[in-house]
Amino acid sequence: MGVRLITTKMRSAEGVEELVRLLRASLGIDQRTYVEISGGFRAPMKCAHNRLIELHRQSGNVARGSEQHCVWTYRTLQAEGVLNHAFVPRWFIREGWLDIYKGAEVQPGLY
Repeated sequence: MGVRLITTKMRSAEGVEELVRLLRASLGIDQRTYVEISGGFRAPMKCAHNRLIELHRQSGNVARGSEQHCVWTYRTLQAEGVLNHAFVPRWFIREGWLDIYKGAEVQPGLY
């Protein structure tokens, strides 16, 4: 994870508080706060293609590669009570990805 700090902001109490919130969430100390990290993140679930094979099921569409990330993010935001502030793609609900991943194993390193 790379972070750019604005040194003038870090000289304020608000800047320090923001950095503390970021570090606590990133280190898993505050598990109620989600920090989205772009690039390189893999949801701790099997990729959609492998999940469909596991279920002997087709989604109706070719897996895009982002379904497991969407499911994990959806569940995380729902658990945090902020899902109503998120954008949920129509295809995600229409294709039933929450059902497809219902009961799926969640563990880092799955593919």
